[in-house]
Amino acid sequence: MSVTNVSITLSWPSPPASFLGDSAVEKYLVIYGWPNRKLFGTQWLPAQQQNTTIDWLDPLTNYTIKVTAILEDRTRGSISWQDFRTTEGGKIAFFCTDPL
Repeated sequence: MSVTNVSITLSWPSPPASFLGDSAVEKYLVIYGWPNRKLFGTQWLPAQQQNTTIDWLDPLTNYTIKVTAILEDRTRGSISWQDFRTTEGGKIAFFCTDPL
């Protein structure tokens, strides 16, 4: 897990064979958010993708994240919630000027 002031990048291993049984991973669900606000976002990822970056986070803010593997037979398994805090630093501001 790599955390900056506005993003988190994480990767995860394939589920163990003991969990997969005769099935295979169909997709991953990444759930992340602010635990104290009970506000969460999601990312659906294909089975081949075992990493992601979540951007546009707020600096110096506590977050939580969890990855769930969803198998072809609809079995689900996940890691426990992982808490993290973004680092200090300002957000990048984008400005547009209308030439008219």
